[in-house]
Amino acid sequence: MPKKSAKSKAAKQNDKLTVQEQKNWVLAVYMDLLENDDLDGFIDFSKHAGLDLTALSQCPKCRDDQLEAWILGHYRISKGRYDVDRVVNDFDTYPPIVARIEELKREHAEKLSN
Repeated sequence: MPKKSAKSKAAKQNDKLTVQEQKNWVLAVYMDLLENDDLDGFIDFSKHAGLDLTALSQCPKCRDDQLEAWILGHYRISKGRYDVDRVVNDFDTYPPIVARIEELKREHAEKLSN
């Protein structure tokens, strides 16, 4: 059975998180991509997560608050609750992340065998 990432462990605490903390978890992955000027990665991750990209294409110069509302809307499960587990699962199953984790595991195994 695969080990859970730190993000996965934290997501299990969803009910203990404040609404703002839930929002922060959801937005963190997306904002990291944008802060690193990785627009292709942002779009690719958004597709992977199942966000409706037609809404984004209709807003080519969205303000930050519009972009955040679009992302948060995808993960909203009820008023004042956001699905942190889902965003963590999206992150943990995103192919570039999975590939990088496997690469790091191989590198670690090689160091241990030397």
